[in-house]
Amino acid sequence: ALKASAKTAFAAGADTVDAAKMTLAMQNFGVKDLGLAQDRSMRAGQVGSFEYRDMAKFLPEQMAMARASGYSGDDVLVKLLSLNQVAKTTAADSNTAGNNVVNLLQKLSSREFSDSISKTIEDTKGLPTKAIKNKKGKVVGQEFDWATYSIQQRGEGVYGVEAFVKLLERQLQGNDQYSKLQKEANAAKTPEERKAKLEDMSNIAMGSEMGQIIADRQA
Repeated sequence: ALKASAKTAFAAGADTVDAAKMTLAMQNFGVKDLGLAQDRSMRAGQVGSFEYRDMAKFLPEQMAMARASGYSGDDVLVKLLSLNQVAKTTAADSNTAGNNVVNLLQKLSSREFSDSISKTIEDTKGLPTKAIKNKKGKVVGQEFDWATYSIQQRGEGVYGVEAFVKLLERQLQGNDQYSKLQKEANAAKTPEERKAKLEDMSNIAMGSEMGQIIADRQA
């Protein structure tokens, strides 16, 4: 692990201790090929703006959170690398971006989030549900079951953040303005134009009931 990290840290100008911690975290995360994982991290930083030395600081904590939620392995690592790059496009700097991802992962794995989203999803057709019981223990209805949904999505290779976005898109299907912006974002000819449309979509999402669950602009 140390050999794999030292080589990449030197090439990236990263702190060797941070790089070693990241490599050991990758090992604990179930990454099979550490050399390939280091190359992917380096390449992600070259293509995007959240660089290898930034990842060396934040990925260990992010991987630990993802692992606690049942996610691990090479494919999930790639998703985390991508998620950090996305975060960097809307953050003031790399530290803010890394902390925003940590913030989001914390929220998605919290009991508060699970309880809130269960009560927010009204149309549960095709979604897993759980019983609602009154104080006497009598079943009085059914509500959305985030925990079971997450497990089902994980079985299909869908990561927690993407699973939440799928629910958000489902809730906003009837919003004509959101659908219009989504089409415009997909048809955008420049990154700047696409980013502007995505920010408008984000504002609509934040104003919805689903957005209030996160209630944190950074996340």
